[in-house]
Amino acid sequence: RKVCRLGPTSMYRLVAVSLFLLGVELPVNQAQALPPPGERPRDPVTRRPVFPKKVRDRSRYGKLSKTQINRRLRRVARKHSLRERMLSHSHGLLGAHYRDDPLGEGEGGLWDQDPRLQLAPVDCLTFVETVMALSLAPNLKEASRWMDRIRYAGDRVAYEHRNHFMLSQWLPNQHRLGLLKDITAAVAGASLTTVVQDYDVLDWKSVPPSKLPLHFQLSMAPAGRHELPTLPWYALKARARSIPTGTLLLLVRAPRKYNPVRISHVGIVIQPTQPGGVTVIRHASREGWGRVVDQKLTSYVEALATRSRWPAVGVNLQLPMQVKQPEGRLAGPLH
Repeated sequence: RKVCRLGPTSMYRLVAVSLFLLGVELPVNQAQALPPPGERPRDPVTRRPVFPKKVRDRSRYGKLSKTQINRRLRRVARKHSLRERMLSHSHGLLGAHYRDDPLGEGEGGLWDQDPRLQLAPVDCLTFVETVMALSLAPNLKEASRWMDRIRYAGDRVAYEHRNHFMLSQWLPNQHRLGLLKDITAAVAGASLTTVVQDYDVLDWKSVPPSKLPLHFQLSMAPAGRHELPTLPWYALKARARSIPTGTLLLLVRAPRKYNPVRISHVGIVIQPTQPGGVTVIRHASREGWGRVVDQKLTSYVEALATRSRWPAVGVNLQLPMQVKQPEGRLAGPLH
């Protein structure tokens, strides 16, 4: 009789993979999720998994025409609460497929000709930005204006004006607009810590291209010392239920010498509406699922904190706020 025996190396790999899958857990909305794909080809520069460009959008909104989406936006806009609108629109995007950096300056862009607004594909940040823009607008035209305001600083849509770095550019821009309010300290209480990133001491010429925007130039590099209130990952479980539905959760990573990134991921916290439910993070997931999914929040963060080669140290929490649309719109890109 032939007996299959696993060597020490194979057994170690099997146990490691099993423990990781148990920690991360399956998406809560399994019907919308993409089955684990195995080993995907990776981008030669970023080393991130490459997803086929022609992948079917499985979201509800992906089945609607532009007219139907505008009708949906008008209906949802009647909801008084911004976070209720975010919950509704993010649910409509469950199942939207993933692609790194799917948005750009539009057809007239100098560096990046991807659309300025589209509902799919999405990455983790453009998913959140799209939900915010849809939730603030009664139609796609106004949502497009909001999208430009969220993604770009200054008065022009241009690659060099985009908020590429979350800590030093994206978050400060949303705070200037009044769109987000940091509630990390209120949720964390005595567990609060502060993450500090000093961009002035970073040797930008030594940063690998995979850690920078595709068309990065030194003139785009952020400067100064930035602080971020952080709820440690080990304290999240005890405080997860006190995070309001609709809050943006930003994943904070450990510092690395030649890596300017401290915030690597963002999603939307959703609290259960039924007894016995779990708090989930609704996010565009690159690793494994390749779609917008719901996953159990505490297990997801714990797995990234304890089993990742680039460990998460905690989370930052931002509450979306209702504000009026600024007058006018940003100028288009220069050719």
